[in-house]
Amino acid sequence: MFDAQALIVADNALFFAPPIFFLACCPDNQWGPECQPCPGDADRPCFGRGKCDGEGTRKGTGKCKCDKGYQGNLCRKCSTNYFASLQNETHITCDNFKYY
Repeated sequence: MFDAQALIVADNALFFAPPIFFLACCPDNQWGPECQPCPGDADRPCFGRGKCDGEGTRKGTGKCKCDKGYQGNLCRKCSTNYFASLQNETHITCDNFKYY
């Protein structure tokens, strides 16, 4: 937060205005000018397999940027050359195909 205190002069008297607080960033798992929630679960945005673009800032697109091996709007799919070694309704683990 940014704390600004104004100095006001009126009728030859000096006054201090109360501090004004500006929110410079968003809480975790939120993004953009209005601090919208990141896509996915509140505790696990992007299915826990990526980051929300602009998370914690007043910028970004809010779209998921998936970790390596994951893809999709919520990072719930395996990328090319990866397979789901574990998958249920709330979790997916993608492993790389190993060629021997």
